[in-house]
Amino acid sequence: MKKQIISLIIFTFILSGYVCAINLKDTLKCNYPNRFVIGSNLALFYSNIIDPATNKKYIDFRYHFEPEFSIYLNIDLGFGIQGIYEHGHNNYGTLPKLYGLGLFIKYYYSLKFNKIAKITKNERFKLYCKIGYLRTNYYFNSIKELPIILDKCTVNVFSVPIGISIRIWRGLYGKIEMCPEFYTPGGNILMKQLGFEYHL
Repeated sequence: MKKQIISLIIFTFILSGYVCAINLKDTLKCNYPNRFVIGSNLALFYSNIIDPATNKKYIDFRYHFEPEFSIYLNIDLGFGIQGIYEHGHNNYGTLPKLYGLGLFIKYYYSLKFNKIAKITKNERFKLYCKIGYLRTNYYFNSIKELPIILDKCTVNVFSVPIGISIRIWRGLYGKIEMCPEFYTPGGNILMKQLGFEYHL
């Protein structure tokens, strides 16, 4: 029963995004071809701490990778899939692998500066909002605590990232975002992320 409810929610999520994109395309009468965006968020963490009592050195290195791929039926509205993978190494234990997979809908809003249109070309800065649903093998109770690891992807995660994309060269954009994440079971955390994406 639980799986059927989750499947129904995911199907409704995709269908509503598709219908909304088609309606917007017809309303705005934009004849843009289908567009694809490939992107990722990448975070690195390194610490080198010496215990003053034992003079022992603790070295910790972790990386967090979030690839995503999306399809745009409208110039600004699309949907896609997103993954999460986090792992690392240290000299005092074994770090578990964190992973997850999910779906999202994303909307871009181009910032247009009339006075400096020649510089910005009206497409250099894009605000965006994304609504995502993922299933992960971990959850957080707090950003200050370590994640709780499970054997399977049984945790429901809802995320609402808000950020800005800045065009670097042709279709290559850099992005900065703030991402509230809501874990069930678990708590709520606020992530700050950097990343890149390429608009095909």
